Amino acid sequence: MIKNSKIKKWFEGTIMHKKQNAFTMTWEQIPSALLMKGAEKFIDRIYELIMNETRICVVGDYDADGVFSTSTLVRCLRLAAKLLGKTAKVTYQIPHRFDDGYGLSKKVIDKVIAKNPKVQTIITCDNGIVAFDAVQYAKMKGIEVIITDHHKAKEDGTLPDTDIIVNPNRLDDSYPFKGISGTIVVYKLFLEFAKRYFPENYEDFQSFVDLAGVSVISDVMPVTYENRVYLKETLKIFNNEGLFKRRFAWTAIIEALRHSGKLSKESVINEKDLGFSFSPMINAQSRVYGIADLGIDLFLSTNTTDVREKVAFLVETNEERKRVSNEAFLEAEQVDFGDKALIVYRNDNLGDGYIGLVAGKLAERLNRPTIVLTMNHGVLKGSARTAQGVDLFSILSKASNLAEKIGGHEGAAGMSIKEENFAEFEAILQKEFDKALPKSKSSRIKPDFKIKPEELTRDFLDELYSLRPFGEGFPVPKIQIDGIEVSEVKLMGKVQSKGEVKPHIKYRTTSGFDVVAMNGTSSLPGEFEYGQTISIIGEPELNLFLGVTTAQVSITPNNFLLENKK
Repeated sequence: MIKNSKIKKWFEGTIMHKKQNAFTMTWEQIPSALLMKGAEKFIDRIYELIMNETRICVVGDYDADGVFSTSTLVRCLRLAAKLLGKTAKVTYQIPHRFDDGYGLSKKVIDKVIAKNPKVQTIITCDNGIVAFDAVQYAKMKGIEVIITDHHKAKEDGTLPDTDIIVNPNRLDDSYPFKGISGTIVVYKLFLEFAKRYFPENYEDFQSFVDLAGVSVISDVMPVTYENRVYLKETLKIFNNEGLFKRRFAWTAIIEALRHSGKLSKESVINEKDLGFSFSPMINAQSRVYGIADLGIDLFLSTNTTDVREKVAFLVETNEERKRVSNEAFLEAEQVDFGDKALIVYRNDNLGDGYIGLVAGKLAERLNRPTIVLTMNHGVLKGSARTAQGVDLFSILSKASNLAEKIGGHEGAAGMSIKEENFAEFEAILQKEFDKALPKSKSSRIKPDFKIKPEELTRDFLDELYSLRPFGEGFPVPKIQIDGIEVSEVKLMGKVQSKGEVKPHIKYRTTSGFDVVAMNGTSSLPGEFEYGQTISIIGEPELNLFLGVTTAQVSITPNNFLLENKK
């Protein structure tokens, strides 16, 4: 029961735009995977493949959702084979981010055949819906292709020429909720598979909910409807309160994060930790080195020493990823992008693995949709993110005839485009985004509601936190607080490699909470004249550090105003 009138009004306004059960759905209310077109065929065919001990190769993706969906699919296939008393002939192949690019392709199929010459069936996860040429090539090689995916299909509805394609975002699919990840598509299919063939072992398949739940956050899926069910259960598992035991891979990651001080020993793990600590670590290997095998092997391994060694490598790799991406963002931040609707930034020294990270930070910093590009093998590779709540993929698709490849969903997308086509591509998109976005393109975000400085208390935050988990489709409300008196300024951060100090900044206030700005804080004041106050817009949160819990508001520098002296 929400008592605070401002939180209550905000929440009621949020749910007005959703169906009644967007925040209250239970396990029993989750739609069956059988509502997805091709699901029945998939389940029947999987049973036949296992019974025939078919040589299967799973082809996933190199991002976190690809890692989780590949791990889920491989483990479910092996579990089913074990329960049926059959030999599991299941391998996997992940495209090399830099050499192969996204998804199933002729090059990837050649790699599959080189490793497993007798492969008979390829099953995709988190990719495949636009792999037209690859499917034809596989057929020519005598290989069956089964596609599971969640990315949007071509606008005209055409699909690759293969018998089994399961994807809620097929144009001819009537599944009621389109916002599920690639991992969740696989997870749901095997829950139905278990119901049909192994009802007594149903919970063994259900236990992969943790991989499904983390994928909601890692792939920026809406934290509503069934996704909310998976995510809530996952967070219970992470905090040792769930239906299933926390798998050792997560325990090893938690131990490593706590040992390095990246995760407080006494804190309850929440959805923000999944987004800022766990998922980036899984993504790091492909961003830095182009491969993602270590992340998958982490969830396939049953050796605790092996798991800890893999986690240690991923932690180290993620630190390198953060160093490079932070430097690239600080460089991009110096550019004046004017007032265009779409931010376009190109850096040919930036590897493919970092363009999405920089795009996400710029989109958040400037509050506008952003494309970051780099040259790769003579073709521009681009990654797009949005902070404006528009359907990014649909708008990008309006210029798809000029691109070599475009894929993605509402919140994130990727593309490959020849340099000579990019000027026209950008011109079309600038017009389309200009129509889709508010006329005011201010980088200062619009608050959900205002509160007074004295209202930001522990009780306020406890009541707000009772509505967790937050995420895509249900973000933490942005609050505006005016008239804040600052009692102390504290700089935090390290000297960057170029010798420039780019600290984070913390303002302690006389009202008892902190205001924290991360990166790009050189424009913010380090001292105040008597009587000056500040106005901010940001996300309220509780910060637990060394056993002390503090209320704070996280802001970006463009959401800070220095108010006149009283």
